[in-house]
Amino acid sequence: MAYIGNEPAEAYSNIAYQDFGTQSGTVFTLDFPAGAPGELEVFVNNVRQEPSVAYNVSGTTLTMTGTVAATDDFYVVFQGKAQQTVTHPANTALVATTGTFSGALSATTGTFSGDLTVDTSTLKVDSTNNRVGIGTASPTKKVSTSIGLNDTDGYVLEYSGDAKGGILLNPVGGEVRMGAINSTGTYFSTLYANNSEFMRITSVGQIRTVNRDFGFSNHLTTVSLADDASIVINAGTAGVGLLAIYETASGGNALFRAGYLSCAALSGAGSVTFAVADTDGAICVFSTNHTITIKNRLGATKAFYINMFMAGNNFAG
Repeated sequence: MAYIGNEPAEAYSNIAYQDFGTQSGTVFTLDFPAGAPGELEVFVNNVRQEPSVAYNVSGTTLTMTGTVAATDDFYVVFQGKAQQTVTHPANTALVATTGTFSGALSATTGTFSGDLTVDTSTLKVDSTNNRVGIGTASPTKKVSTSIGLNDTDGYVLEYSGDAKGGILLNPVGGEVRMGAINSTGTYFSTLYANNSEFMRITSVGQIRTVNRDFGFSNHLTTVSLADDASIVINAGTAGVGLLAIYETASGGNALFRAGYLSCAALSGAGSVTFAVADTDGAICVFSTNHTITIKNRLGATKAFYINMFMAGNNFAG
């Protein structure tokens, strides 16, 4: 039917209830005032009492005809006072044009034709641009996340049984690093159908094939070596690759073929001498048993870029 004035806001009814616990006697104070005994349903030990006979009411004062014992189950239902509330019933579907929540919400389902906002930026659904924001109130992509520098909570997907198993987005120095991190946070790996590793990127930047008979791995090291100091690369049980060395002060560089039990120079350029044995006045690269040694014999501290490209099994530095 038609009405005059503003459209009434939707509200829900909740019948007020008061339990007197272990109170005893004949006079009790009500939480809400009542105008007549018939507005109340009074129960003693779950037996409803007769209005105006078993009790009377005046405002917030309830007077019982008989004495109520502390052991009686004594409570009142305020039938004459249906409390209006904006709290949504938990067993009812939620339908709205927009939604903003800063606290708890209970409902069977929820449908929004407009935006959804949870605690400003905890979760934002932008219905106009069809975007979802996590940690941001202004998502710019289909799914946008806002993570602080080195934020330990910066996981987008997390395996529930492993605190570090998941897809990690972590901005460091203005860039975003992404990886599926193992339980100790030491490598990123990919898996194939039987849940075995296929490829691994280690915490020191090595790219390795794992549980495979072939593949490629890459190990880049930046190092400063004092005179007569060396760095050792431990070879796996098989495999062959290319070892590139660049001495930053002079620009001298060389390329070596490195294997399990051998190392040979393929080419070199610049004023620095490269040797495949422990030789004074040179950058020495030589193989002994399971290791490849790179030694500075140039008479002063030198800085190097060392890069290993490996086919087959891996090298570890």
